[in-house]
Amino acid sequence: MVSTGVQVARALRKQIFSSHLGTVLRNGRYNYPLFIKYRSFSSASAEIANERDPAPLFFNEDVQKLLQTLTRVDLKKVYRQRKEGQRMEPPEYKFMTDDELKSALEEAKAKAVIKLQMPPVVKLEDISPSIIDTDGILREADPKERHRLNQIYFPLEGREIDTPKLFDQDYLKDLLSREEYEFILDLACVQFEPNAAEYHEITKSVYDYVNSMKHFEHLRSTRHFGPLAFHLAWSKNIDNLLLENIETSRLDDAVLLVQLYYIVNPTSSSADVKFQGDVLKFIQCYLDTESNMKQKLELAIQSYIDLEHAKREVDKGIKEAQGLD
Repeated sequence: MVSTGVQVARALRKQIFSSHLGTVLRNGRYNYPLFIKYRSFSSASAEIANERDPAPLFFNEDVQKLLQTLTRVDLKKVYRQRKEGQRMEPPEYKFMTDDELKSALEEAKAKAVIKLQMPPVVKLEDISPSIIDTDGILREADPKERHRLNQIYFPLEGREIDTPKLFDQDYLKDLLSREEYEFILDLACVQFEPNAAEYHEITKSVYDYVNSMKHFEHLRSTRHFGPLAFHLAWSKNIDNLLLENIETSRLDDAVLLVQLYYIVNPTSSSADVKFQGDVLKFIQCYLDTESNMKQKLELAIQSYIDLEHAKREVDKGIKEAQGLD
């Protein structure tokens, strides 16, 4: 019997398309343009049951651009060797002209965009209470029954009929402690549809754990980073990611993250504030009105200012020593 991890790896490698996912995305509730070719390239926000429907915001053109930019494509990470239960092939070296190299890089970037495609963030499907049939009248299948029948009659490689044991809390906690975030999310994408209760619960657990541990770099430049950022903005919990942006001098990303927060939460007190080019002023406005970590974030900003000042002084000293000033 092939292990679940290897089955999932094969499913991801073969880029399986799910007709079930297409049904979810193209029904009457989510009638939005979407360019998703592969089921394997999917992940969605771990949105719990909520009165608001996240789909319209997620499909907002500005939100999509923000999430794609925040993902920050790193070709080395996108094309790194994965734990897929297969023999690693030796690297292939080629001599190329400048034009050929440029063309190869452009092709690699285009393929990376496909690999990092984000699926829709959809609302948790309604779950009806269990019904005991006593009169013989047919009823519509509940989500679990529908999932089981779909997998029996229209099986997807890597997806099991019964939920894999590794999604049980004890096993899941062990995987989280080992920082296997991408593996868990990949498997969740294969096993569940993005509106399934189990999918929402599992991905929420991963995103909240990543946020609490500040392990954002583990998911950056993967297809899961955009949904993670959207989840944090939706739940009004971007402070840890914002702090990481400032501490790693990603001020551009800090601005994008605050802009995402305002779009997702249009009723926030400073949602009408527009970025006018002053990064620190824009971030400070968020801290004054929305943040739960204002003091800590302000200290990080001050450290950033001091570091930038020190860098300028060092550069100035070097230029003076070289007689360039």
